[in-house]
Amino acid sequence: MKGLSTREMIIQKSAELFNTYGYHACSLSHIMKATNLKKGGIYNHFKNKDEIAVEAFNYNYDRVLKRFRDRLNKVSKPTDKLFAVIDVFVSFVDDPMVKGGGCPIFNTAMDATNTHPELKEKAQQGILGLKTYIEIK
Repeated sequence: MKGLSTREMIIQKSAELFNTYGYHACSLSHIMKATNLKKGGIYNHFKNKDEIAVEAFNYNYDRVLKRFRDRLNKVSKPTDKLFAVIDVFVSFVDDPMVKGGGCPIFNTAMDATNTHPELKEKAQQGILGLKTYIEIK
């Protein structure tokens, strides 16, 4: 994590924690332990846990989109693109992006469905964004 700003480090560590525990089960204590920061060190960069969760989602979304881009940019035929999309989804099992495994976008969608309206909306937008990207690619 050398070279990262404190804010970026908090986001990266929190992205993994939220994926592993879910939004509600992930406490500020988890984030403090993972980052080796005290509450003030975290709140110096974020207003609250909700803001951290949204930034962690954005971080994970960008990483998922990059995985799709990297794979889809290597192929041009429609059938190869279809297989590339499948390969990316399989890669979430074989090479998880975050601890806890799975697709962090879909994991957030499931976790936030009835508990966190802002994250639910972000996840829905994220899924639509991925779908649109795959369709036009």
